[in-house]
Amino acid sequence: MSCSSHQVQSYGIPFLAEFRRQATDRNRTSPIAFTGNKFEFRAVGASHNPSWSTTVLNTITADSLAFLDGEIQRLIRSGKSAADATRTVIADTLTKHERVIFDGNGYAPEWQTEAAKRGLLNLKSTPDAFRHFLDEKNLELFRSTQVLAEDELRLRQYVRSMLPIHYLTHSLTHVIVRNL
Repeated sequence: MSCSSHQVQSYGIPFLAEFRRQATDRNRTSPIAFTGNKFEFRAVGASHNPSWSTTVLNTITADSLAFLDGEIQRLIRSGKSAADATRTVIADTLTKHERVIFDGNGYAPEWQTEAAKRGLLNLKSTPDAFRHFLDEKNLELFRSTQVLAEDELRLRQYVRSMLPIHYLTHSLTHVIVRNL
């Protein structure tokens, strides 16, 4: 079913507000864009396998859901109703993390300035991101969710660090053989 500007999105949860659905995908730079009736994953190029990106995103999602559930359960144990606890946790979480919400062009120079102003890490290349692969918070994420152990992550980092050498060696070999 196509999404017209007159359709209202409702989650069937009384305390979550309904909103008018967008007829188009306004944010083409979003890695996970809501495109009317579904989310699209756009973080890898067409020739790449999205399995690792999906693993990372699923791990982050699982960790976040476990955190939210823990906070809701803590408030319920303190005497709040499930609805009030959920509403409180959602409001607190959005307030705490609203600085990461951006609905503009992530490629525009203005975003670089805005990201810096918000204190956000804004990595512009894969090598920049690899430098943070083994940051303690990332190691703890995979340890706590039991997705990968630290030595498995270190091995992945090592293999990834070797890929440019492999591609360079392969390319040079191809050029040399082709020119013989």
